[in-house]
Amino acid sequence: TVSVYRADRVVELMARRVDAEYWQILDFTVLDGRLPSVDDVAHGRFFAVLNQATAKKLFGEARAVGQSVDMGGQSFQVIGVVRDEMNVNAFADMWVPVSTDPSSDYRSQMWGDYMVLMLARTPQQLPLIQAEVARWSALAKDRKIQVEE
Repeated sequence: TVSVYRADRVVELMARRVDAEYWQILDFTVLDGRLPSVDDVAHGRFFAVLNQATAKKLFGEARAVGQSVDMGGQSFQVIGVVRDEMNVNAFADMWVPVSTDPSSDYRSQMWGDYMVLMLARTPQQLPLIQAEVARWSALAKDRKIQVEE
C-alpha cells in the first residue's frame, strides 16, 4: 500500500513493482496507452500503469496517460491504463518498473519482499519448473526462510 499525492488529496493505493516479463505472463487488456517494455525497465524509467478504476479515481474523466503520479517521493508518468482485473497474483491499482525501487537489493539478493511468476510455454516444461521451485524451496527451508509455493 502506498500513498499517492494529488494536488488536493492523498489517495491510498496498492502498488506493485514489476518487470517487463510480468506483462507477458499475465493477460491484461490495455484500454489506453501501452505497457512498459524491457527497455523501459532496464533503464529504470519512471513510468506507471494504472487500472481503470484508479485512473478514474485520480483523474476523473481526464485522460490519465501523460499525467504524473507522485508515490514515495518519486514521480511517475502514466503510460498505460488497463481494464480492472481481479487476480490474486496480479491485483494492484498501479504498477511501476521494479528498476525504480530506491534500493537495488532486488538485483543481488535471493530473498525479500518479491514474488515470482513462472510461465510454462509447453506442458513439457512443467516438470522443469516444478524441480526448480522444489530446489529453491529446499534451499529456503535450510535457511529457515518461509516460501509460498
